Amino acid sequence: VVGTRDHGVVFTDPHGARTPRDPITRGSDRPAKLALSADGRRLAVGWAGGAGITVHDLAGGGLLGTFKDSPFALSPDGRWLAVPEGPDVVLRPVAAGEPRVVLGRRAGARA
Repeated sequence: VVGTRDHGVVFTDPHGARTPRDPITRGSDRPAKLALSADGRRLAVGWAGGAGITVHDLAGGGLLGTFKDSPFALSPDGRWLAVPEGPDVVLRPVAAGEPRVVLGRRAGARA
């Protein structure tokens, strides 16, 4: 996957050539940060201009969750998004129905 200014997140083959797969877009916003899960199954995209964060299933490209704009890190298994909330570092579940986990106070933390 590659984040582009004009086409959103595009998919490439092992040689870097763009594939015909539809890109991941969010209106006219451009991707500012990409994070892949360690198993390559999920992708988190931080969108420029305060447009938030989206998490996608890479097999089908489906949207799994949306989050407000902040620094973030995707867990290795792709199930959690680490974000700062005030002075706390919090794990937010990508799937609905699971409670968030407060890791502790880390004022000024950046994911």
